[in-house]
Amino acid sequence: MFRICSAQVNNHSTKKFGAIALKESVVPIHPGVPGKTPFWNMHVHQFIYAPAFNYKIIDKATRYLYKIVSTDGFSKTFESNVPYAPLSPVWASVPVGYFNLVVTGLSDKGDTLGVAGSGKYYRAATFNGPYYEPVIAYDKSAATALDNLLKKDYVEYWFKHKEPDPSYVNYRYPSKFMVHW
Repeated sequence: MFRICSAQVNNHSTKKFGAIALKESVVPIHPGVPGKTPFWNMHVHQFIYAPAFNYKIIDKATRYLYKIVSTDGFSKTFESNVPYAPLSPVWASVPVGYFNLVVTGLSDKGDTLGVAGSGKYYRAATFNGPYYEPVIAYDKSAATALDNLLKKDYVEYWFKHKEPDPSYVNYRYPSKFMVHW
């Protein structure tokens, strides 16, 4: 797995769950692989989790240089052996905001062979609170909600008549919460 950079984005290190969210954001969600797995984010420009892009393979390139430059002057690079690698190695240190990405194919001697791809994207913030203490325990909250639901007239009608109450007009997806007898 990738090591999280020491530079934290938006004070995530100050809140326990914020630090967890930042650490989780370096793991890409369903990254594509050309010819095997489609890239789900072809038309997306804003990311919380480390993205990967379907950039082209450069003939005779042995590795690829990824350069990220944000609009506030932040700059970071890393190398990969493919032009479609996730930005995970540097993602935790990329500040919230717009950044430009350029992926360049390099020869085994380090010569630039061409641009595999580039784009302007937005690094969205991970959630960092506020995290409030629950008023009651989650299991007790769920039990209370279900108890109150079961006391509703339209639910009691269902139990008694084995069908939805025809006078209740707010049903949307009754099969999702109806108990089948």
